[in-house]
Parts: sequence; structure tokens; C-alpha cells
Amino acid sequence: MRCGRCRSEIEEWANYCRFCGTPVPRRPNVRRRWPAYAMVLGSAALAAAVAGLAWRKHPQSSLPVAPTALSTQSLPAIIQRDLPAVVSVTAETAQGADQGSGFVYDRRGDILTNAHVVAGASQIWVGTSNGRRYPATLLGENPTQDLAALRVPALASTRPLPLADSSQVELGDSVVAFGSPLGLRNTVTEGTISGLHRSFSIPPAVYRDLLQISAPVAPGNSGGPLVLAASGAVVGIETAGVVNLSGNIGFAIPINQAKPLAAAWASAPNAAASSEGLVAESEALLTRFYQAINARQYAQAWGLLGERWRHDLPYATFAAGFEHTVKDSLSQVAVVHADAKTVLLSFQLVAQSQTPSGQVQVTTYRMQYQFGLEQGRLVILSGKAVAQSPPTSQP
Repeated sequence: MRCGRCRSEIEEWANYCRFCGTPVPRRPNVRRRWPAYAMVLGSAALAAAVAGLAWRKHPQSSLPVAPTALSTQSLPAIIQRDLPAVVSVTAETAQGADQGSGFVYDRRGDILTNAHVVAGASQIWVGTSNGRRYPATLLGENPTQDLAALRVPALASTRPLPLADSSQVELGDSVVAFGSPLGLRNTVTEGTISGLHRSFSIPPAVYRDLLQISAPVAPGNSGGPLVLAASGAVVGIETAGVVNLSGNIGFAIPINQAKPLAAAWASAPNAAASSEGLVAESEALLTRFYQAINARQYAQAWGLLGERWRHDLPYATFAAGFEHTVKDSLSQVAVVHADAKTVLLSFQLVAQSQTPSGQVQVTTYRMQYQFGLEQGRLVILSGKAVAQSPPTSQP
């Protein structure tokens, strides 16, 4: 299937063209997550989303693995044992503070959470079950898989949660969801695995083979651990939820999908992204940037710029530059240069702006943007127009 605007190839599960950001008409609307830290799917979109099932094997890693035997401890005892490794996550952004959850997964004080929880954060804090608060460093993030890892050296002595083999999960398994819904720390909710292999996308994230759970995933739960009630081992990472009159449905990323990234981020922060992976993430970030511009979400777009660019281009000046913009369209995205640290993309930008007389002026630019990692986060380091066509006017 090809995009109707830029004619690029589009994956069957895609909601948007990753090159120009054009929506795919045949896909149902999926309402975006609760602002920045949790997600809600409309019931109609859920019906369409869960209809498409995807199957794949997930590689294992050398992270702490849960024993196969069932625990002899009671559920309350398992909860009390696991609770110290569960944290609340607060991400400070240009738009305010977003909240989510996470959990310690190794002896370095490393924490797994959702990428959407920490997206665009200038500062990240984690809060522990005993009320202490620590600054966190972003080790790496993968917006497409909606996964991110943080490091808090002060938590290196915390017992990490064991990781289960999520490929062995069965319908009806009892689970416990940990997190901080609505900012309420140390909250646990019991439920069951009510569905398997649920797949859908909420750009920029593409979710495959999710676990469906009866335990609700409320705002602030995102990134929290979903553990097996029988052992207390993590089987998934809470990420999305549906709330309607018929009840609550939650979704969790199977932990096997997170293991390879978690192990790589822990041993070599940010080195897990090859140049190929960095190119894909850069293309996705470029699309997100112009989607935010077209939606007039200028603070979100500005937050995707690197620190130096934001310093040289204050937010007020940045937003004023798009005051008369009607729409920006991307096409012909090409890689000029890529290595393990930076990516240089070239693309065509068709900018529509409104003149004082009310006409729409169309200008075509050839642009180049450089992308790179800053403190573990992929950002737009710089951008410039390398060519420009004479503007044309439309009534």
C-alpha cells in the first residue's frame, strides 16, 4: 500500500505515513493517551485494534530471570516484597509535569518505564515507596516500542524485580498491576490476563502482541510493572487503558519485548541504537515535529529541539515564526549521513502560509535537519533550508 500524498510504501498496520505524516484514511480514529502519561482508546477503535493479531518470537536477555517454580509466599507478602522496587516517575516538560510509573530491573538502579511518560522531559524525577525523591538520567528511549530506561544510582541497592517469560502467559493468569494512578503512590490492583496478541498503533508508538488485562490502567499507571500473582515476577509493562460503561480494560507490553533493549541500555547507555535504528527514530521524530506544528502544538514541537537550538531560539520567537502557517507537508525524505550518534536527513517541505490579504502562499523548500542524542534522548540538533522555489499564491 502506498501513501496517497507522497507515494511512499506504508505498512499495513500504520495509521500515518512515516515520511510525510499523512493519515491513512482506511484506519479508524484512535484517541490519544491521557495527556503525556497514560492512554485511552475509544471503544470503537478498540474493536478494530484488537481484531488484528500479530505473532512473533522475542529474544531473551541476561537480565534477572524469575524462577519457574511458584512462590510459596502469600499475595500480600509478594506485594510487600516487590513494592520497594516500584517508583513513580515525574517528567518536567515545557508544558508542565507529566506523571507515570516504573520499576527497578537491575542492580545498577536502572528503571524501565514507557517512552511516552518521559517524552520531551528536561528533568526527570523518581519517587520511591517510602517517599524519597531522586533525579534520574535517561539511559535510552524507543518511542516506536514505547519503552524507556532511566538510571538512579541511589537505587543500586534496591532489589530488582525478577522478569518472567511472557511467552508462557496464558489466558486467565492472575496478575497484579503496580503504579501511581492519579499520583496515588503504592497502588496495586488485581486482575487477570483477559486477552493475548492485541495490536494497534498510537503514533509514534506501534504496539504488537500486547497483553490485555482486566486490571484498569489509569493515568499515572503507565510504565508500571504488571506482575504474576503466583510469583511476583514482571510479565509486562502497563501502557494503555480503555474506560467505558462496560468496565475497564488495560494493556501491557510483554516483558520479553523490553528485555533486549533493557539489557543493552544498562550495559552501554544509548549504544543500543545502530545507525539504522537511529535513522528510523530520526524519521519518526521529524514526522512528530511537523505533526505538532500542523496541530499548533508549538510547545511540544519546540521541546523536540536540542538544548543549544532552544537556547538560541526562545519559545516565543519559535511560535511566532508559525503564526501564519496553514500547513506544512513533508515528502522525499532521504538520508544524507548516518552513524551511531547522528543522522542528517534531507527532505522536501511544502509550506502553506496565509498572507495579510487572505491568500494562501505556497513555498517549496529543500531542508536538511540533523538529529542526535542529548542525555540519552533523540532531538533535532539543527535545521536549515538548502534550496527554495519561488512562492506561488492560491485564492
